[in-house]
Amino acid sequence: MTDSPPSSPRVAVVGAGFAGLAAAYRLARAGCAPTVFERSGQLGGLAMTLPLGGTELEKYYHHWFTSDRDILALIDELGLSDRLGWRSPVMGMFCRGQVYRFTSPADLLRFRPFGLAASG
Repeated sequence: MTDSPPSSPRVAVVGAGFAGLAAAYRLARAGCAPTVFERSGQLGGLAMTLPLGGTELEKYYHHWFTSDRDILALIDELGLSDRLGWRSPVMGMFCRGQVYRFTSPADLLRFRPFGLAASG
């Protein structure tokens, strides 16, 4: 009689967003056999993008910052650092029929619908 090798624990991961995919990756590295289940036809969860005018636009509000050391380390571990690009955001606020630039603290100070001191 021969001993059969132990099988890898099978693990279900629900959701193919960043957290689910990172968990599945770590589980696989630890010797488990993860299966990822995703309801959507697209990976990324709340970090998904959609095509718009020849580029990709964030579908939701989740994103990474240059200070997110853990994600940067994982991206480097996966050998994807050369594919990572950083964009300077330009945001706006539509209020009372006008678009106000809303990218910096100075933009908040210039935001006319709100004064520096709230009036009672």
